[in-house]
Amino acid sequence: MKMRNCLYAVAGMSGAVLALGCLVWAGGAMVLPELPSLEQFSSRLAQKKVPPAPQEIDMTIVRRTSLQAKVKEQSLGLDVTVNRYFGGTFRFEGDLNAAGTQRRPESSFYGVDILGNGVNVSLWPVASDDYLLSGIYKKEGGKNKKGDSIHIWIHSFSRDFSIHDKGIDLDVIWKATGYRIQGTIDKNLYGKKEMAILGGALAALTSDADR
Repeated sequence: MKMRNCLYAVAGMSGAVLALGCLVWAGGAMVLPELPSLEQFSSRLAQKKVPPAPQEIDMTIVRRTSLQAKVKEQSLGLDVTVNRYFGGTFRFEGDLNAAGTQRRPESSFYGVDILGNGVNVSLWPVASDDYLLSGIYKKEGGKNKKGDSIHIWIHSFSRDFSIHDKGIDLDVIWKATGYRIQGTIDKNLYGKKEMAILGGALAALTSDADR
């Protein structure tokens, strides 16, 4: 007759269960099976990846004149200059190198199209209080030949905006000289290029605010 008695222990907060050993009696003999080594067990736990902490964002849109704005974010090293020209056209320089055009001549608040150097993105109103930033772009060193897509919903109220979408949680608050954008982003989904597109688009969209 065989009798089996197993002992278990829970390894920390991971919830993984490690069998310390099973004592097997067979014909009066006690056998202790080979246990996994500490290295093997540590390797199994390491495979359960911990998601990276969200990155804090503190971005500013500062209007130098009625025709020029600076978009900066120190932690990303982001620097974009947005120049506005007569006729509702824009030029983006720095970490976003492209041209822009108002979607309607009456006001920049009707949206803006951004095109050039692998960027083909539009920001336009989709409801009374919402905007959509959507399109394709190419990351520096990106492997996707067709480009990556960007799709961000932006809620507006009065002069301010809020962005609460997958992997991005930002508040866009109007200041006397422009906007301050604070919150967090998922580093796996958003980085310098994406924030340059977002910041540049918002700077162009709100360029009529003080005109």
